[in-house]
Amino acid sequence: MKRGAGLSLGRITANIRSLVGRNRVEFTRHSIEEMAKDGLRIANVLHVLLHGRVVEIQGEAKYKLEGRLPNGDFVCVIVSIQEIEREAKRILVITVWKVNR
Repeated sequence: MKRGAGLSLGRITANIRSLVGRNRVEFTRHSIEEMAKDGLRIANVLHVLLHGRVVEIQGEAKYKLEGRLPNGDFVCVIVSIQEIEREAKRILVITVWKVNR
């Protein structure tokens, strides 16, 4: 597993939760399509972002999160943290899928 920008996975998870708490989340068209295929809603993805954890750094500012929904479904989310203006950031949800276990 790669470590990016010297931040721990826990610190990256905390940064993502902070951005979600400030409503700094946007979704790609692809992520919306994938959510629909798996019967997921935006609220499900936000739940994973708030209560799941970063398990992998996939490149500069790109992360894989995993989490369990209240109904027990296990969901993976790939996000990118992007600068949108000076010192302001957002989370861009790239893709989402439900894991069949």
